Amino acid sequence: MTANTPKRLLALDILRGITIAGMILVNNPGSWGYVYAPLEHAAFNGLTPTDLVFPFFMFIMGISTYISLRKYNFTYSHATLRKIMKRTVIIFCIGLLLNLLAKSVFTHHLNFEEWRYLGVMQRLAIGYGVTSLVAITVKHKYFPIIILVTLAVYFLLLATGDGFNQSETNVVARFDAWALGTSHMYHEGGMAFDPEGLLSTVPAVCHVMVGFYCGKLLLSAKDNAEKIQRLFLIGTMLTFAGFLLSYGCPINKKVWSPTFVIITCGLASSFLALLIWIIDMKGYQNWCAFFRSFGVNPLFIYVFAETMGIALGATGVSAFIYEKMLAPALGDYPGSLVYALIYIIFCWSIVHILYKKGYVKESYTSAILEREKQFPTGLKTPGINIAMPHTYPEHVIKPAILVATLENPIDFHEMGNSSNTVPAKLIFMLAVTDPKGHLEILSKLMSIFSQEDKLIDLYNSTQAKEIIDKLNKVLN
Repeated sequence: MTANTPKRLLALDILRGITIAGMILVNNPGSWGYVYAPLEHAAFNGLTPTDLVFPFFMFIMGISTYISLRKYNFTYSHATLRKIMKRTVIIFCIGLLLNLLAKSVFTHHLNFEEWRYLGVMQRLAIGYGVTSLVAITVKHKYFPIIILVTLAVYFLLLATGDGFNQSETNVVARFDAWALGTSHMYHEGGMAFDPEGLLSTVPAVCHVMVGFYCGKLLLSAKDNAEKIQRLFLIGTMLTFAGFLLSYGCPINKKVWSPTFVIITCGLASSFLALLIWIIDMKGYQNWCAFFRSFGVNPLFIYVFAETMGIALGATGVSAFIYEKMLAPALGDYPGSLVYALIYIIFCWSIVHILYKKGYVKESYTSAILEREKQFPTGLKTPGINIAMPHTYPEHVIKPAILVATLENPIDFHEMGNSSNTVPAKLIFMLAVTDPKGHLEILSKLMSIFSQEDKLIDLYNSTQAKEIIDKLNKVLN
């Protein structure tokens, strides 16, 4: 295995799932008037646990972007550009439609005059799009320089433009008002000040770029121990630097201050390292099954949660549940929290159904092909040549073995001698979630590969049940 080959990124799915669950929790209280302090955003300057949720997701998006573009070798092409632009536009438009839906439902008409142009999804789209374009056009060694210069220039804008005061003179508010128009911005306390505005999206893009660069360092590590060391080192350095710089540059989510970028990226990096240690090195995976369902369908469940939240709010269902059922029984604050937890479980039940229906992620096919290039699996076996393509557990949802009998053989490069090809007629495609179980399955399958009669018997089987029964005798 080469140093550039990823072994496992289950921890990334779990971190993504925790983040999505956190988004749903803080966005859907029973009552906005009764929210525990840790579940509220900082009023302006400052940092709360809730302020970590969105930047964590942007950091994760950066790592995912690196993984996604890796199969294109980060090379510019029309096909790659189309893929990037298509995904960017789709995510951005989903955000626009969510904003329009929310405004229209509560005003009872299509309110284009006060249609908010930006938001969470739009910021994610811009972050992904800009980072991806930079990734395929600029050498990755320049990423740290681009990030530092961008954050430095943005700090100067904030420092000279009243950027750390929540007022109409704030440079962020003034720029967004000029570019977007106040009627198309988020309003809080009677003032147009968009926490996902246009100018503050510039440092937010740096979040994705930091995640992208961490993805590069992560996937170039030779083993999990090195991954953890790199992530903890980055996390510690960024967190320390961010808090040190906060004496001159306040931590602020609403303007997305440079120190906010640095600290939250540092904390995200350290948390990911911790999850890799717990999940991948120590093997403690049972506890995270709940979050994995969220992690493999993040955008869908976020959009679903937002849409359902709007619907429940507009119809009065959420108010009824909280005011008539939860608050009288539990109290104002506990009732509000319990409503949010119930809503998370409801969303999880939906996404878990989708999770259980699928065996592999969208990345499975490309991961299979990529691994086959590096570690071919064609085997010259007695009677019937076979191949057993497989890839790493992070691309698998639940374990399975696909068996294909081919009338016309397909050439695979030979295992251990890639210069030769093997015309394979019996294919065992493996989808495994446990590295140890992976090796055990391979060893059991290898036990029949030297037995010509069993291979021919499998190949000649005409019913799926026949093949399943015969394999079960070997595997169980």
